[in-house]
Amino acid sequence: MRFLLPIEPRHIRLRGAAAVLEDAFRELGIETVTSRSHGAVSRTPVDVVFGESADFIASDFETASAIISIDGRAPELPIGWERRDYLRAGPPDRPTLFIDTSRRVRTYVARRWSRPTSRRARLRNRAIASPAFRFASKLTVAGTAPLIPYPLQVAATAAKLPATGTCFLQLGSGDDLQRVVMQAFDPTRPQPTWVTKFSRVSGAPDRSDREFRVLAHLRDSGPNVEQHLPRLLAQFPLHDSQAIVESAAPGTVLTAHLRAAGSNNARAMYEAALQWAIDLSVTTKQVRTNEVDGELSQLLEEWGGSGIRSRLTEVPQCVAHNDLGTWNIQTDGRTFTVVDWESASIAGLPIGDVAYLVSDALAVLYGPEDDDERAQWCCQLWRGDLDVSQVAFEWLARAANALGISVDAASALVTVSWLRHGLSQERRATFLSGKEANEGYLGKVSSYWMNDSKLGFDWVAYAS
Repeated sequence: MRFLLPIEPRHIRLRGAAAVLEDAFRELGIETVTSRSHGAVSRTPVDVVFGESADFIASDFETASAIISIDGRAPELPIGWERRDYLRAGPPDRPTLFIDTSRRVRTYVARRWSRPTSRRARLRNRAIASPAFRFASKLTVAGTAPLIPYPLQVAATAAKLPATGTCFLQLGSGDDLQRVVMQAFDPTRPQPTWVTKFSRVSGAPDRSDREFRVLAHLRDSGPNVEQHLPRLLAQFPLHDSQAIVESAAPGTVLTAHLRAAGSNNARAMYEAALQWAIDLSVTTKQVRTNEVDGELSQLLEEWGGSGIRSRLTEVPQCVAHNDLGTWNIQTDGRTFTVVDWESASIAGLPIGDVAYLVSDALAVLYGPEDDDERAQWCCQLWRGDLDVSQVAFEWLARAANALGISVDAASALVTVSWLRHGLSQERRATFLSGKEANEGYLGKVSSYWMNDSKLGFDWVAYAS
């Protein structure tokens, strides 16, 4: 919630129930002053005061330039102070979304950005879109300065855009390595026009810098590729890493679209995305100039598959997204945009994106919900045990033919791509050291794959 403040907080006061946030703020390197007793006066200057509406006292408005009321009811404000209210979604101890209460933002989020399929979620969205939105949990930010969240201020300056405080903030349900995304609205537009993305924790890998470099590399890749990419607007330093500004992608994630749309429309959209992934590989294909990276080579050795490298010698290099699941594709039902290039490679391996996306699209449509069961279902898919296995094989064959890759090399590339995703999860867990890493079901596939006698390094099922 600190990202909603008009200034970056370095010194804060916690009142009443907000005292439970003390350890979390200290982990972030933010100095805290805690006032647990009601009405305790403190003249220590701070940037912001956190508390419930009944906790604030007159001195808070004299010693701080902003307050956050965590119960959504602002106290009586001094002259010159303004307020901005946000709806809060997700668990109370780990919210996933903050939504500006202006009608434009609420309507967009509830009716266009979020496409829930459960009755409970649909009722929630109806409440968000309602003028009363009385059933939603709220948060209030108040202050003396124009109430534009400080990341949006810096982003707007870097991209030479008008500063706006009308936005919604995505924290997501992943681990602490998941980036923060703020979607900003121009005053007259019913949907967001630009977004900024940045790391939420100190010392995290500089993912926005990688995304910037890859998207910049793809600027002249031709209309077939570029029309489905976000437009780069700026890069700027924020906290201790780089942040990025790019055009907003309309609509909802392909995951939700597949669940909500009719079968024909759903199939058309994921097939268009798969064909685009093939076009990306073909357009950016070059003679390989690098070997398999060191960590992956070590992993191949550990699994006893070092010989697989000889099957990759004639494989070209190309731009690879490396996380092309349906959750990283935004669609309005007419077109789509591929987002979140933070894991991408300019000189990556082909085939993996197609295998990853077709696995996820088919799993969303036909697979089980549980992560472990879905990971095993993906292995059944590529063993050829399912009715939809032929769909996966046909797309893989189409990609291999377009790239001029042999059956043997394509099989090896699919196996290597699963190992790479498993390695990515190990890296996340190492960085988070003790905190929970969000593995996701596709990160679990590698273990099942390598322990399956019909898969592993010798897998050639798709050729049949």
